[in-house]
Amino acid sequence: MKTMRNIVAAAFLAAAAAQAAAQDTLKFHDPGRPNMQGEITSMNFRIVEIEIEVGGLRVPQKVNTREIRELDIDAARKPFDFSSGEDAMNKGDFAQAAERFERAKKDGRDVVKQTAGINIVRCHYNAGDPVAALAAIKAFRQEKPETYYLRETYEIEYRCHSARGDMAAAAKVAEEFEKKGRSDKLDEWAKSADVMRAQLFEAQGKAQQALEIYSKYARDKDVGDEASLGELRCLRGAKNWAQLKAKAEIIITSNKGKRGAERMLMGAYNARGEAALQAGNAKDALLDFMQGVAVLSKGGESTREHETSLALAAIACAGVATAAKEKAKKDVYKERARELMADLDKIYANSAYRGEVEKAIKEIK
Repeated sequence: MKTMRNIVAAAFLAAAAAQAAAQDTLKFHDPGRPNMQGEITSMNFRIVEIEIEVGGLRVPQKVNTREIRELDIDAARKPFDFSSGEDAMNKGDFAQAAERFERAKKDGRDVVKQTAGINIVRCHYNAGDPVAALAAIKAFRQEKPETYYLRETYEIEYRCHSARGDMAAAAKVAEEFEKKGRSDKLDEWAKSADVMRAQLFEAQGKAQQALEIYSKYARDKDVGDEASLGELRCLRGAKNWAQLKAKAEIIITSNKGKRGAERMLMGAYNARGEAALQAGNAKDALLDFMQGVAVLSKGGESTREHETSLALAAIACAGVATAAKEKAKKDVYKERARELMADLDKIYANSAYRGEVEKAIKEIK
């Protein structure tokens, strides 16, 4: 009996020690700044409050959200439904994930409630249901009007309206986003709203007006990535292949191997590939496009850049097949082009590239 009591006591102490060791983590934009671990007690779009252990005491710290790159919840304290939701989301089962996160919102910790709330929005958006995503954003803001994820709700709201072709509503979101940024002295929000305007100009075919805004922010630390991608798209639209290739080369050189630079690299590889395709170098183009195709299989998220990679890789395969003299080689590339088109249909239903890809495959002789 004594031995059993000792075993139970030891197990209890081990569990308590494991719980104490596991902590929430803040990761920062500054690569030289170490992660901060502790318990996140509250958070909003301005400040995250976290208690860290110093000499056996819990010391509260306030961290400006501008400094935070990523926020990780203590895995040992995630509710079962939250962990199940993450697993379902990673598998692409967004409906199941949203249900799980809805249940997880009942957890007492604010960091869990807020992260579950934004994950519901992400699930609906990634499932290709902008109407449900907009409804989730509205509900989330009503529950947490000053949420840590407020900026992301504006950005997804803008993308939802754009996806539905409601440019007036998208413009209104950009206006409200900028107003909120200026009223709270968050310059990066105002700049992000300006980039949204450039995207609206781009959608309206006003490439030069869009390019002027994108070029202004291409090297900006807050919105430079989005602006640079927009700049590449505008140069493509203007068929300025030499400048497109030059800018793409700069982006690839400065971002290769950099963590979190996947979208930038996809956009740059696509741009360089298109320049090669226009120069008649289908094989070189295909190598660049396949760089982007590989990202989703490594756990990347679906994006406009990945969609472009898939479509253009299929077109480049069709080009290589057309140029091939040996039937076996022609058949291999034709089949690969079809596989890429199938992936395009599966991940990006009703893609604007679909007709162009199908036409390229049909033209293989």
